[in-house]
Amino acid sequence: MTLNTSAITAFFTGHRQIGSDLAKIGLSQLIDRSIDLGVTEFISGMAIGVDQYAAGICYRRQLPYHVVLPCADQYRLWPDRWQQNWKFLVKHAATVETLHPSYVNGCLHQRNNVMISRSQICLAVWDGRSSGGTVHAVTKARKHGLKILVFNPTSLVISDLDD
Repeated sequence: MTLNTSAITAFFTGHRQIGSDLAKIGLSQLIDRSIDLGVTEFISGMAIGVDQYAAGICYRRQLPYHVVLPCADQYRLWPDRWQQNWKFLVKHAATVETLHPSYVNGCLHQRNNVMISRSQICLAVWDGRSSGGTVHAVTKARKHGLKILVFNPTSLVISDLDD
């Protein structure tokens, strides 16, 4: 994956169970806020839900988005509509990096680590729950000194975890 080294980059994380309309509203607001902060490139891990919604918003707005896939067959067990969306969004990404040919234990955390290492900002759709991949990504991003912007789908508020 080749990112513009002078670009400010943000990656997305979020729960996959959040309703699409709510997640898309929050993501649009997070993207707007991040652009105000100078973000010019985005990274998605392409999981079902927030990751794909975010990539779709970037695609429709013609914002450069990069994809980090934990494995080439990430989509193989998903419902057809999510598989088709994944294939379309991956095809239109500025760059695609695939970490493993097929699923291996730890590949999702490895994908998050790659996204964190290439970003300055974390954009999270997160309700504050203390388990799951989203909290892991947010916690790791915080340890790496990234700015973290969170849209809480329960309160509908965007907060900066640095404040």
